Amino acid sequence: MKKSFLYQKYKKIVFGLGLFIVGLVLFFSISITISSRQYLDRFIQHNTQITESYFTLFERDSAIRVSRWSHCPNTRVAFMKGDQAGLDELFAKRVETIGFSDIRISLQDGIHQDYLYQGGAIPEGLYHANHEQTLHQHGFHWVGEELWYATSDQIEDYLVLMAVPIHDENLQELSLYLEGNLLNRMEISREDRYLNRDFFHWKRLIFSVNIDRNIDAYLTYHFDMDSLVEYFYLGYGITTLVILFFFVWMIRYNIKYIIVQAYKQITQFEQEMKLISDGDYSKRIKVSRYYEFDRLGTAVNQLTAMIEERNHELSDHVQELYALLVQVLEQKDPYTRGHSERVAEYAREIALVLGLENAEEIHSAGLLHDVGKIAIAEDLLNKPGRFTEDEYERVKDHARKGYDLLMESKEFMRIRYWVLYHHERIDGSGYPAGLKGMEIPYEARVIAVADVFDAMTSDRSYRSAMTQKEALKFLNAQKGIRFQAEIVEALETYLKASS
Repeated sequence: MKKSFLYQKYKKIVFGLGLFIVGLVLFFSISITISSRQYLDRFIQHNTQITESYFTLFERDSAIRVSRWSHCPNTRVAFMKGDQAGLDELFAKRVETIGFSDIRISLQDGIHQDYLYQGGAIPEGLYHANHEQTLHQHGFHWVGEELWYATSDQIEDYLVLMAVPIHDENLQELSLYLEGNLLNRMEISREDRYLNRDFFHWKRLIFSVNIDRNIDAYLTYHFDMDSLVEYFYLGYGITTLVILFFFVWMIRYNIKYIIVQAYKQITQFEQEMKLISDGDYSKRIKVSRYYEFDRLGTAVNQLTAMIEERNHELSDHVQELYALLVQVLEQKDPYTRGHSERVAEYAREIALVLGLENAEEIHSAGLLHDVGKIAIAEDLLNKPGRFTEDEYERVKDHARKGYDLLMESKEFMRIRYWVLYHHERIDGSGYPAGLKGMEIPYEARVIAVADVFDAMTSDRSYRSAMTQKEALKFLNAQKGIRFQAEIVEALETYLKASS
């Protein structure tokens, strides 16, 4: 029996639709395989970057903290007095922000009895690796089957050592930065492990991150990826049905045009967002033809405007703080009235001539270079005539006192070292530490030249001010001896240009 024409058309339609469905299923099967692989690669890359950044920041922060503790007079005095409880209380306030629950700290100077923070023991082998071999080095070390991180700082015989055992119970803060609902457990080992996702292992993912490239130390993550099947398989299945039901509708409304326009808008949005993410909060997201992008752009613009306003307020508050500290100092020491501002201005202009990028930061340090005089007795600061040797030693302590004062705020984290060392000289004749040459921060060397020049060209109770020419003659005679040659030359260049 011959089949009718309508039956043949119906058969072709059904056959064509069947081929379309089979093709669509194959397409999404391939897409699931590729996109899930890409998703896992990005997932691994993202968590690897978080882990590496976490330990990098931890190492840098630990080195800074240990260096600060080794230079802190309060810590050293308490140690020499044998004040165990005082040291425990002092360190307890400072280790809680490090990010590890188990922190070990040791102090010793070869004379006094060793101190261990809250009695926490440090492996002997680890101690020797840091104390007997090299100083001012830090890193990860295997002690038996346990991984430890240690960093130390030593001033003469006085040693400060911090050690942290690296295990899963001590990495709870790190786990908060990861996908907590997917993370099953972490473990520290000497081997690099990786479980490739395949048909039989789609429910879990195992990979390792190298903690220290100098040794075989790996942090291995175990993730349960149950949500992956829901995300890809269920999501793509629903998408397949939606595409089938709206196939005609998508063709009618020119899906290609919509995709092209949306891609252009996304590209533009990414470019505008990159400028903002790079720190230019004055940029704004432009208005588009898409409601969703405009809503997102409005939210971003409101956020950047708020950040920009807060940054301006913060900058104003910082400048007010600088001005307040200088005013307090000038009330105690009339000689410094105008001295700090002039030193700051000279230092900034020298930095600009030298092409330094942190000229404004150097200017701020110049304003506060003598802030430690706040802690010096007024009768000593205002004494007419020259100081005795004992009085001069007391006045010289203003550099250390200024450092201690600025150490209380993160805002002054960098400039406090420049304040501490602005009386150091490259031949080692300065104070308070007698540093030489490259041991002195470059910014402190800039402030030193500016400070000496202004002091010499200002009236004192025991002498009249020198001329700029006389002061420059003195500085030039000390080039390469007490002062950096190019810094003196930069000052001379500025003075010639401004005259």
